[in-house]
Amino acid sequence: MSTISSASSLFTGTSQFSSELQTALQTAITAAAEPLTQMQTDLTTLQSQQTELNSLSTDFTKLQTAIANVASAVGSSSYAASLSDSSVASVSLSGTPEIGSLSLDVTSMGSYATSMSSDGLTTVSDPTTGNISDATSYTLTVGSSSTTITPAGTSLSDLADAINQSGAPAEAMVVNIGSSSSPDYRLFVQGTQFGDQPIQLTANDGTESGESLFTPENIGADTTYQVNGEPSTPISTSSSTVTLAAGVTATLEGAGTTTIDISRSTSALTTALSNLATAYNTAVTELNNNHGQSGGALTGDSVVDSLSQTLQDMMNYSSGSPGSSGFTSLTGLGFSFSTAGVLSFDPTTVDSASDSQLSQIFSFLGSATGSGFLETATNAMTSVLDPSTGYLASDITQVGSNITAENTKISNEETSLESLQTSLTSQMTAADSSISSMEQQLEYMQSLFSATQAEEETIAMG
Repeated sequence: MSTISSASSLFTGTSQFSSELQTALQTAITAAAEPLTQMQTDLTTLQSQQTELNSLSTDFTKLQTAIANVASAVGSSSYAASLSDSSVASVSLSGTPEIGSLSLDVTSMGSYATSMSSDGLTTVSDPTTGNISDATSYTLTVGSSSTTITPAGTSLSDLADAINQSGAPAEAMVVNIGSSSSPDYRLFVQGTQFGDQPIQLTANDGTESGESLFTPENIGADTTYQVNGEPSTPISTSSSTVTLAAGVTATLEGAGTTTIDISRSTSALTTALSNLATAYNTAVTELNNNHGQSGGALTGDSVVDSLSQTLQDMMNYSSGSPGSSGFTSLTGLGFSFSTAGVLSFDPTTVDSASDSQLSQIFSFLGSATGSGFLETATNAMTSVLDPSTGYLASDITQVGSNITAENTKISNEETSLESLQTSLTSQMTAADSSISSMEQQLEYMQSLFSATQAEEETIAMG
């Protein structure tokens, strides 16, 4: 950004009126620079406003995150499952499972089908160079599923890699059933699902074309289980992962019986509510910095009042008159304001809530997209921060545009001022040069006159 040059740095005259010319030049430049000075002041103000708006945006974004964390704490993360015997199964929860207990009885644990390359095939002492067959293409059959296997190379290791990369429901590995001194590497394949799914590998070409290269070791068996003793004939499954109830999925680990208890936890919720109070106080503190005579860059700006009103409306949310819902405001959950307007949260109410009270608390809070406090709070933050419709986001964009426009105006004004300085300096230099020339002529005439007068006096006296 250019600064106003002093007249003495632009113009140094030689006439006796040079100082007066410098003063006139400085006066003209200073007057012409007044609009530029005001523009620079306006730019500084806009930049301060931009900084403060960005600070508020950061604080409200943190508040938005805190609200989202409360929504998460009343969602799937609020549910927990415990098992009386974790060797039977492990459990994962999703959505909104029903609170309660159920019994899982794994009556028999399934097994995977397995097969190994047969005796009598080419003995492989080095799986990186040798192979059980000279075929270049194979068909792998797992139960009713058939997959064409085309190895990238000719070794047994290449064949195992091709099976593992084929997408077939099986896994292959090379094992040595011989001794260290006399190795005998075989291809071992295991299915990836329980059940009667025998595995065969057939050579599509080569010496063993059309021949089966495997000897089945285990054809596999389904897992069977019952839930709360039902059905009377246990359920059969080829998968180790089963759905026991809405939102309750078990991974079966072994035969036996285990009791699964589904409950809702308050630990994540109390932490999230406490963090909500902290984020709220941070936002309010920043807003308060823009009030009063010594307020910040946004003092008097309507956006401060709008943001304050948004926070007030959000924290004053009410679900209606007390009734079956039990909880109608944040105060009932343990929130309170100090005389200084600081929000605090006491987790006692939530931590000590009975199952029915906890259900009422979750109902009051609702969800970000469904109902309750969370919907109101989420919508409030959207009205502030949404890049397209949020009023704080809009203000930030507008101030950014104003700064760009002001910089353009300043640049244009600086160019104009520099041109004026150049023009005026040229004019003053020319004027000073003319005056200096006339001064020299005057001095010469005065000197000539004095000499003539002196000569005349001398003649008269002679």
